Amino acid sequence: MLYNQPQATLNLDNIMESSMEMAMENCQRSFKWERWNCPLSDFNLRRASKSSELDREGAYVEAIATAAILYTTTKSCSSGMVSACSSCSNNPYSSQCSDNPQAAEKLLRKYLNINFPNEFYGKIFTHNYKAITNLLEKSLTKQCVCSAMGPAGKCTNEICRQILKPFEEIADEIRQMYNEGILLENTIINSRILWENIPLDALVFMGDSPNYCELDAVPQWNGMVGGRCASVAGDAELSAEDKLRCNNLCGECGYSVEKKDVLTESRCNCKLTWDFKLQCESCYTPEKKYYCY
Repeated sequence: MLYNQPQATLNLDNIMESSMEMAMENCQRSFKWERWNCPLSDFNLRRASKSSELDREGAYVEAIATAAILYTTTKSCSSGMVSACSSCSNNPYSSQCSDNPQAAEKLLRKYLNINFPNEFYGKIFTHNYKAITNLLEKSLTKQCVCSAMGPAGKCTNEICRQILKPFEEIADEIRQMYNEGILLENTIINSRILWENIPLDALVFMGDSPNYCELDAVPQWNGMVGGRCASVAGDAELSAEDKLRCNNLCGECGYSVEKKDVLTESRCNCKLTWDFKLQCESCYTPEKKYYCY
């Protein structure tokens, strides 16, 4: 997906900034215990470079970023912050409208001049963009409130609006789309039949993931050495799930698992003083962390 200079004046700086924070937070949450754990440097690099050799992680980064931008814009529209895409009717939410991702997407296309090249890789970006816009449209749920009460406390009239699910739930679905992604090759005949038969609930990409066990699998990548694979409190032992994860992150990459005993600091025993200041003590909890070495 290509973004050209805005064609009209609209300050989207705050929307873009909060969108990328939300996308990054959910990317790292989704891949916390994976070999590729969505490091900030790689996330930003993939956002900055529009490579024609889009790999699986690149497709995911584009998808989660696009979803976050559309989601934040939609919420800004329905809250009345951006009147150009709001569609309010008389309801008890006053300035609160139904969430309308279609209107938000039209606004973004207008002001960011979003367009896609016609060549093969451009169609890949187009498919993934449509997959995300389709996902947001399917993520609307109905929320109703009572506008009039009758006898015996029964509601006689409801007013409803459409709202988007929490972004964390949408991000989880994008992670599933990543898992079920489809690898395409440039040698495939670029036919309409091909694209019509690719489902909108799967991301497509042109190159599979590099070997993230290795140093410099992507720029500024340190491999799995020094990576944490598990963390348990106190005297607890590694669960079966922890052991499988450590084997995946460490053992299968040729590293052994090393344990480190640490003390984790946190605030505790907090009290409100007479001058309304919060005073807390520092508490230390023993923890065992496991790393690849």
